[in-house]
Amino acid sequence: MTPMQVSMAESTAASQVFDTRELLEMILATRIGEPSNGSKELTRFNTLLLLRRSCRQWHAIIARSPALLRTLFLEPVTQPVMRVDKAWVRRVHWPAFYGPLLSPSVNMQPTTIDWNPLFPEETSWPFGRSQPWTVSRRPGSYRAAKHPESMECPVYFLYLPTNRSKLLQVPEVFRAMQLTRPPVEAASIGAWCTNAAHHGAHPTSYGVTVAKPAGVTLGDVIHYACDMLCPRHSLHSLFVSFAIRMPFSE
Repeated sequence: MTPMQVSMAESTAASQVFDTRELLEMILATRIGEPSNGSKELTRFNTLLLLRRSCRQWHAIIARSPALLRTLFLEPVTQPVMRVDKAWVRRVHWPAFYGPLLSPSVNMQPTTIDWNPLFPEETSWPFGRSQPWTVSRRPGSYRAAKHPESMECPVYFLYLPTNRSKLLQVPEVFRAMQLTRPPVEAASIGAWCTNAAHHGAHPTSYGVTVAKPAGVTLGDVIHYACDMLCPRHSLHSLFVSFAIRMPFSE
């Protein structure tokens, strides 16, 4: 065979591979969908986003693959979700500032939470001065009737831009994504602000809790955050928050 014939044969073989939906999905899931951490996770995340936009065929394959959708934090509605721990909320003195208190297990199994790679962890900034679209984990405490001592639990904050135009610049593909894996059933959107008409006044806080059985998405956050922006208030920070109850023996 001539070099031209060899090249054409290899091209035909590659086309046959990528025309086979199951095989292409398996390759993508193996190369991109396997768990990772840090910058590798973000690289795989971005690569899959680019492949999703490369052609209609690849977009359709990714859209039908639960494993690939999970990598993109586009969880199918059938996926398990971290639920609000309603029993504990009724039993404890829970600060509203922390946001909803979530159960530490999914389907009766203990689980850990992973944030969407769009939101890097920020540890060097004090609360209220963190960079937009970063995440921090803070210790929180609460009291239960049978446990007079304070109980600690992790409280998560996702900091948002305080500018409406920056919130609305987020692309639609990102808005459909879940904040975390597994998804969370509820999160609070809060703000620290002062009344623009009262100079020197102490900051106050206000907020709203967003609840969705299939999990809170970035689009939900943007929708409610935009509704909270008010010209009468000078915002110091805008954030999403929720906490996860730490298990302990009765």
